[in-house]
Amino acid sequence: MEAPKRYTAAEIERLQEDEAFELLRGEPPSMSPVGFEHLVVTAILVESLRAFVPRPRPGIVGGAAGFILPTMPVVLLAPDVAFVRRDRLPPQSAWSRFLRLAPDLAVEVVSLHDTVSEINDKTLTYLNLGVRLVWVVDPRRRIVAVYTPDGMAQILRESDLLDGSDIIPGCSIPVANVFGTDYPSE
Repeated sequence: MEAPKRYTAAEIERLQEDEAFELLRGEPPSMSPVGFEHLVVTAILVESLRAFVPRPRPGIVGGAAGFILPTMPVVLLAPDVAFVRRDRLPPQSAWSRFLRLAPDLAVEVVSLHDTVSEINDKTLTYLNLGVRLVWVVDPRRRIVAVYTPDGMAQILRESDLLDGSDIIPGCSIPVANVFGTDYPSE
């Protein structure tokens, strides 16, 4: 069996934008399209976080952007939602490329095809590369796992509040709201 291709940072930046994937340890994991529930949760999180990022904006919040870390091997991750503080952003002229930094907040929404091992691997990769806050949102279990670089993990349930810590001060989102409970199901 042929070994998977390992990419360099330069090769990744030359790829076409429609060739979406992530790289862990220099190799692309298998990725499948996500279901509608994933889209709803991601949209709610982006919308909710933007409400706590007032003008003048202390940073940028959005989804599906690539962050390349020229480690050996190279790492390219695309969190479902990310926040980067303004003081860490490169000049706007560099925004058309993958940012060469780790986001301050990375959010992964667990999809049907994700394995526990894959999610754990991504979470540890984020934390090891400098992400200061990681939220892993599990719509089926209706929980959010919150991870910080000090090794602390907290499981939040629907009755809890999701806190932006010192990354997005004042951010407080009811976990129940993250799962689209205000959208009619029929």
